Amino acid sequence: TAALMILPATLHNWRACGELFLVRSGSGITLRHGNQPESIGAYTTIAGISTKREQMHEDAVHAYQKATGEQPTWKKLDRYYRDQVLHDWWADPLRALRLAARKLYWFVSSRNYGDIYQPRAEIARGLDRRLWLAPLPVAWLMGPALVGLVLLRRHPVRPAPEWMLFGVPLVAVAVFFYSPRYRIPAVPIVAVTAAWALERALHWRRHWRHALAVGTALSAGILLGTLNRVVRFDPWDPAALSFQLAYALKEQGKVEAAVEQQRAGLQARPHDARAHIYLGDLLSDLGGVDEALVEYQRAAELHSDDAELFRKMGKLFSKRRRFPEAEAALARAVELEPTNAALLSRLAAVKQILGDARQARELYEKALTLTPEDAEIRALYGGLLVDLGEWARARAEFSGLVQRSPDNPEAHYYLGVIAGQLGDFAQARTAFERALELQPRSVKTLHALGVLNVKQDRLEEAAECFRKALAVDPADEVCRTALRQVEQAQAARSSPRP
Repeated sequence: TAALMILPATLHNWRACGELFLVRSGSGITLRHGNQPESIGAYTTIAGISTKREQMHEDAVHAYQKATGEQPTWKKLDRYYRDQVLHDWWADPLRALRLAARKLYWFVSSRNYGDIYQPRAEIARGLDRRLWLAPLPVAWLMGPALVGLVLLRRHPVRPAPEWMLFGVPLVAVAVFFYSPRYRIPAVPIVAVTAAWALERALHWRRHWRHALAVGTALSAGILLGTLNRVVRFDPWDPAALSFQLAYALKEQGKVEAAVEQQRAGLQARPHDARAHIYLGDLLSDLGGVDEALVEYQRAAELHSDDAELFRKMGKLFSKRRRFPEAEAALARAVELEPTNAALLSRLAAVKQILGDARQARELYEKALTLTPEDAEIRALYGGLLVDLGEWARARAEFSGLVQRSPDNPEAHYYLGVIAGQLGDFAQARTAFERALELQPRSVKTLHALGVLNVKQDRLEEAAECFRKALAVDPADEVCRTALRQVEQAQAARSSPRP
């Protein structure tokens, strides 16, 4: 039954990438998350790898490429991280055993740790009052459940499913890392077996040994909670709750409230680079570019090998027209991910603005060797060729882009610019009009068509183009000046000669 349920995903994976794996190939990365030199038994981030699932595999690919110079398959990527863990285990088996024992201790005694949510913290904040209906921590029931499972071994065949339901999550935690969601599959059998063992202990006159074992196990489970609080094992993390609330509020569209929660979390955990990045993202969404940059720069001081962070910094510096700083940030991002075509093209665009056409060209061409079919990068590269006055090559680039993407307004715009420069006004008009069909509110295309109309002495049409452009962007002084000159020319033409 399980195989049939998994089969559609397995067939999809095989069809999509030509590799056969059951659900998804991510166990190597997950294994590494719980078995690093600094691991303590719970989830531990990998340097340079995002905690977000959507970004995690992309980051892992970049890390693999940087380390090996190769493009990985799913299985190669999986094996790459798994081999790191196996190497560490063989190099120091005693440490590996101690770490496994620590994970098992998490499994049986944890009450507070939560990488998704923290029930006790939520109760303290008044977020889920119904949780008082579950007053017994799982850790209290672990001891009686283990006693019950041992008692069931008198009939080894019958309780095999119960042992599997308990044992598989236990082994998964010991091998990978402790997480409440990894323990959840064992909770039903823990509750039922603990209840059975406790019920049996009530008949202590007949089963006094069993009652003594159950009572001792229950007492140990309760005392472990006190011990953990004293030694600061499995602590309640108020910062994590604030960060999780911030994420939930952001998903609900309450970005300002999310900012407040994220700031509260950072007061408790000020050296969390990823929390500073997320606060920067929230502030950026609210239009607080300068505030966002402050948070990104704090994150960069704490965590200087996150290419995505430097990309975000470069984007916001460019938005503020602080191009030298944008160049430095994007150069650092490219240093971290030299095969990321999008980063290469962003850096090229900034260098083009700063007047370094030679390096911009090299970066665009490198990006295009990595992603030759990327329409956006091809358009940017063609724009650089236009700036350099290489009209024939630029026309070839944009003509090829139009063939592949006939609805690309940027390509039609530049074909119009090139045709106008070469004196082919009819083709220029056709290209500009097509670009405006696709993107009617493009200020630069309206301006270019207006200039073309002026050259062809079609002043009324030119004025109309400039007025449309100003309706889109009233602050555009180039269009305002052009409109004023056209109106002056129209007035001079209509006034009677002396």
